[in-house]
Amino acid sequence: MSMSGVRSYLRFFGFLSTLWGALFIAFGLLGLFFAVKDLASSHPRVESGTVLASVESPSSNHYSIRVRLADGRQVVVAEEPSPIDRGARLRLVVKDGAYWVYDPTGPWVGSLFALGSGTGMYLAGRKLKALPDMN
Repeated sequence: MSMSGVRSYLRFFGFLSTLWGALFIAFGLLGLFFAVKDLASSHPRVESGTVLASVESPSSNHYSIRVRLADGRQVVVAEEPSPIDRGARLRLVVKDGAYWVYDPTGPWVGSLFALGSGTGMYLAGRKLKALPDMN
């Protein structure tokens, strides 16, 4: 294969990389939009507590976690994928009367990863597309 053929293939792959990078950037921005919208619209309350017990549900293979809050009340956090050790300190989010384990990185990590990798692919694609002809 001639050098000209190699360069045309590199340009084509640069074009594809640019398209994929733009797609990843769009998905990353969309994810960030929904993460911010969910946080701003729901006004969640964060409370701390201590785990009393983790019980596995035989039907769903998920765990229900019983937690004693700082004010003495006990609540149940349902549908956790893994047990949490007794005595562990947790931060819980209260939203619409339901409790969830506080995970500040959840929706942000995937969105930021998509933005970073999309930017890298886009820039690499632009460099490959800009290769000069060697005629």
